[in-house]
Amino acid sequence: MSKNNYNKISPTAKLVAYWRAQCGIPYAKEIAEIADTKKVAKAFFGEKNSAPTSSFITPYIEARYKTINYYLKEEKLNNVLEIAMGLLPRGLEQVSQGNVYVGTDLPDILTESSEILFEIAKKEKIPTQNMHLLPANVMKKEQLEKATEYLKGPIGICNEGLLMYLNREEQAVTAKNIKDILLKHGGVWITPDIDSLDKMKERFDKFPNFEFKTIKEKSFGVLYEKTGRDLLANFFKTEKEAIDFYEKLGFSVELKPFYDVENLNSYKNTPDDMKDYIAQWINGKKTWVLKPKK
Repeated sequence: MSKNNYNKISPTAKLVAYWRAQCGIPYAKEIAEIADTKKVAKAFFGEKNSAPTSSFITPYIEARYKTINYYLKEEKLNNVLEIAMGLLPRGLEQVSQGNVYVGTDLPDILTESSEILFEIAKKEKIPTQNMHLLPANVMKKEQLEKATEYLKGPIGICNEGLLMYLNREEQAVTAKNIKDILLKHGGVWITPDIDSLDKMKERFDKFPNFEFKTIKEKSFGVLYEKTGRDLLANFFKTEKEAIDFYEKLGFSVELKPFYDVENLNSYKNTPDDMKDYIAQWINGKKTWVLKPKK
């Protein structure tokens, strides 16, 4: 993937940061305000469509953030390497808990996110000696390997909102690079990004609501228009195909439950007519925990 193509994806980091700010996630609101993410959300979806789209997707954004934190803790991983970190606040949370965090992304978005995170850390008196933010292209294994210099012991590699923008060849390169790092250092790869069209269809068929269908189609359409990436084409046809893909690349695959919707701040604020659907949608998702086969 060319640098220009990657940079077309970067604005989605602000879009997701806008949604994340509505979830009560620590430091997310501060990040969104400094980065003026509301302006980006309006640019993507317009004034009219921002609110209903946010009601629909915000619980999922909160769930995927929290499911990574949950499984990092369950796996007892206190050395974290995040790929395509965007404007995530995870680094602030991790170092506040005494862990070591390395966040990576492309230089342009990383420059902005670094300034924001260190500004918040200074204001909140968060020690940052164990938070390292480095430029890295996920396609370049040597750049990811350089980022591991700050990490000792098994590594929890994580990403959210990346793989759906990559085609199958790019997904394979990403997986191989991550596998090689984990074989050298130990640890696991945790991601909520992997999905399949059959599972997506199951979730939508349970609630064939016109509004949900419209929001889904508009969301994928807008993201294609803004990024040049056809997300639906990057999904696997079936969950079995996805499992086979990663197993053939040398991983053992565990599909773990997603985050409990009842513990999501944004779900509690969801309109009543959307609650059942969103609960079914999120409960139907899986968090993928991948370990390299030796």
